Amino acid sequence: MNALLITVLAVLLSLAALAAFVSGRRVIRDDGRLRLLEMMQRRGAALPEPLSEPAVRNQAHALRVCVTCPNKDLCDEWLRGSRTGDSYAFCPNTHYIEQLRQGRLAFNRV
Repeated sequence: MNALLITVLAVLLSLAALAAFVSGRRVIRDDGRLRLLEMMQRRGAALPEPLSEPAVRNQAHALRVCVTCPNKDLCDEWLRGSRTGDSYAFCPNTHYIEQLRQGRLAFNRV
């Protein structure tokens, strides 16, 4: 029984290490460009003024999502105008950007 448990744990750890490696390669191969800012500009979205702590936290979260996004190639196509339609099909930050654009995010003012 112990040998089986050790084997299962070893397999799970190996799978976790492989997933971390693949995820890390995706981030490392990135050109470092923050597409979120370009996407916000293209959609006419801006952060509220003055910035509050919730606004900064939401933006930081959106930046983390953008940095680790697997759809950077699709995003580049859309930003170049080579891709038609809206960004909901590939961008995990589209809802956030649209909420900013429409002024529907209610942040507490500082």
